[in-house]
Amino acid sequence: LAEFLGGKGFRGALEKQLTDEGMVVPKLDSVGLSEAFPSVDVIGTTVAEGLKNDAMIALFLSLLGIIVYIALRFSSRAMGFAAVICLFHDVAITLGIVALANMFGIVDAKINLPMVAAFLTLVGYSVNDTVVVFDRIRENRGKKRVITAGMIDLSINQTLARTIKTSITFLLACVALFAINVGQRNVLEGFAFLLIIGSIV
Repeated sequence: LAEFLGGKGFRGALEKQLTDEGMVVPKLDSVGLSEAFPSVDVIGTTVAEGLKNDAMIALFLSLLGIIVYIALRFSSRAMGFAAVICLFHDVAITLGIVALANMFGIVDAKINLPMVAAFLTLVGYSVNDTVVVFDRIRENRGKKRVITAGMIDLSINQTLARTIKTSITFLLACVALFAINVGQRNVLEGFAFLLIIGSIV
């Protein structure tokens, strides 16, 4: 398009049409176009700050939603807070390992919006496993008022095989994704690495 509009044929036709309409046409040496669709590859500090704040708000609201859901589902605020404490454990350890791996150049895992999405995926995966254990505790408790350490131990042992099978299946998919993208320095490299570490944690 730029070549056509800057070519002699188009310029001549444009000059002829303007002359026929009685307009004075200045002699132009060349007609060119600027970039048709300018693009910006750099995000400024204001936008980056806004994205960071949005990510923090999203994480906070998701944790609040988890507390409310589990408190209503199991009629226990303590279980809701216990689930979120487990999530903090999983996310904090994963974040630390990913930050170290990025610092030493093992993987390209800068904290950006896709990585926040990976953390939210990890949070969902972790809370799902916690809900399964809580559900088994509720079944084993029956109509008893008090939850004992023996009930918790029994419930975890009963759901352990399911947890291991689910984790291994999830881990295999993440390892395959990481193996394809390792060294590419793209978003999926950090995304897959984070989920691998998170599933192990």
